[in-house]
Amino acid sequence: MPHKARPTRLPARRAVPQRHQCGGHSGGHCRFDAHHQIYFAGAQVKYVGRQFSTFMNDQAMPGYVDADMNFGYRAPKLWRARPELRLNLMNVGDNKYLSGPAGIAPSARATRGIYGTMIGATGTPTYYVAGGFAAMITASTGF
Repeated sequence: MPHKARPTRLPARRAVPQRHQCGGHSGGHCRFDAHHQIYFAGAQVKYVGRQFSTFMNDQAMPGYVDADMNFGYRAPKLWRARPELRLNLMNVGDNKYLSGPAGIAPSARATRGIYGTMIGATGTPTYYVAGGFAAMITASTGF
């Protein structure tokens, strides 16, 4: 009986799982994650549109874009633990922006009422200023 040659099977390359997500309520954000058995990385870009900071909507903070990145390494299992190192980069572009109102005012400008009387301005809102670029290294383990 003649011997049939079997096709040689090469080990398949494992694809790197990836996740891509876009959308959001406050404007928009996009996120990309790539995971491998040992290494992983991710990036997120977030857009936040103009936000009003008075009850009369007569003063607003401008919109902004923020970008974050992360990189990591999962060590091989040691005894029962699986150590992990992670580098997080926040506000990669070092953007300077107002991140939110700290104090809200009823109105920032004088307004004419429905019967013609002038309603005086009650003050100017105060704001939180976002932090600049920051890098953080963390070490953790899972059991």
